[in-house]
Amino acid sequence: MYTSELNFLGFPPTLILEQSGGLSTFRVRAALAVVRTATAWAWVITPKLTIGALVLLGVSLLAHAVDCGFSFRSGPAVGRRDVAAYCVAHVSLVNFVLDVPGIAAGIRLWWHHALLVCTNLAAVAVVAVGFTWAEDWAHAWHCYGTQATLNDLEYGYCLTWPGVTAPPRGICDAGSQTGPHPGCAETSIPRSEILGRTFYVFAHIVVFSAAVYVGMVPAKLRAIKN
Repeated sequence: MYTSELNFLGFPPTLILEQSGGLSTFRVRAALAVVRTATAWAWVITPKLTIGALVLLGVSLLAHAVDCGFSFRSGPAVGRRDVAAYCVAHVSLVNFVLDVPGIAAGIRLWWHHALLVCTNLAAVAVVAVGFTWAEDWAHAWHCYGTQATLNDLEYGYCLTWPGVTAPPRGICDAGSQTGPHPGCAETSIPRSEILGRTFYVFAHIVVFSAAVYVGMVPAKLRAIKN
């Protein structure tokens, strides 16, 4: 729970965890949670590079670290509210990308953790490639169509590439094997169309990763309890 940015900025996890340290410890942790949440939100709404903002962030992180120390000292979480807190912790971008809840399951589900992290890395790579090279690739080879292979890209750039004044012969002329492609006459490509393809691939990977992430929650709980 302590790596969830939603819990860091929102509902203090201390208030739903078991009071394994007694009422006095719970009060201290609840106070730390209130200080952490208040200073975190104060940092969010203030200019980030001012001294005051950095002090607020430092106080928030310090309170968070002390609260984490109480959590580690309390031992493993096995109560009902602890289980509920573990499930709620899955609603987090940080925990999802790094599969932090999966680390708690230990070596028994190492394959699940490795699969999820590798899948998320692939999603990040798709976005990086899409924003770095997809636009140039589309401008150079868009008119060849999606069915083209690397061997087909021998006729030159499309009209959408800067400085090109004629479409590639052999792929865009009437005498080509399949006839001129629809994209041969295009001189520009909307950026939304280029990035839309990147998002299409990215969305499919994320949906698969999210299904594995959520679907394995019962197995992770069993591994933690055992």
